Amino acid sequence: MKKHQKALVVAAALVVSTFTFSGFGTGAAYAATPAAVLQAESQMKQSSISELTNDTRVFKVDPKIEAKNVRFQNRYGFDVAGHLYLPKNFNAQKQYKAVVVSGPFGAVKEQSSGLYAQEMAKHGYVAVAFDPSMTGESGGTRRNMASPDIFVEDYSAAVDFISNLKFVNPDKVGAIGICGLSGMVLTAAANDTRIKAVATSAMYDMSDSIRNHYQGDYYTPEQREKVKEHLAVMRDKEAK
Repeated sequence: MKKHQKALVVAAALVVSTFTFSGFGTGAAYAATPAAVLQAESQMKQSSISELTNDTRVFKVDPKIEAKNVRFQNRYGFDVAGHLYLPKNFNAQKQYKAVVVSGPFGAVKEQSSGLYAQEMAKHGYVAVAFDPSMTGESGGTRRNMASPDIFVEDYSAAVDFISNLKFVNPDKVGAIGICGLSGMVLTAAANDTRIKAVATSAMYDMSDSIRNHYQGDYYTPEQREKVKEHLAVMRDKEAK
């Protein structure tokens, strides 16, 4: 396993072993680099980097790790919201390895994925934790919807963003999927050759779970047909 891949997996494992919640409002991260400086280093037109002014992260924030708000678009036209984490003693004139992180299913960047991204920044990575489309601060008129296709695209869109920062080495970009987003990150890594390393944590197959539930123990074939009929009726009512 290459050094980049080893660091990605080891850091992900480290987060699992040290995961703690310390409550809301843990304080803003140390902001040594103005967001405007970072924005000037972006080569992606439909993106933005701004200061993290309303900090609602629920994990223990490391004041030595800078965090910024970011926004970028995926190819379905959704605006994806994220937090950009920078290594200690960040220097915009250097090039860093990078990683994009999301999950668990239904979770937001202020939770697990943000903690993972912060830990990766401690290990020298530029990291982006993002809300999947239709979740958290990301776009989508319908909220809390699920689409494996769109979630896979969100990962590639995050790679679009991070690999087009001049202080990131585009040949050293990895991805992490947590729990229910693990399947999506593996699909993204299988198809997007820009993702050079991939790691999952507490992997769970959400697509199979929604179809078949855990190990197929939840629905009988007859029950599944009844659920499908219920969903069809419900959708028709929503359309009306």
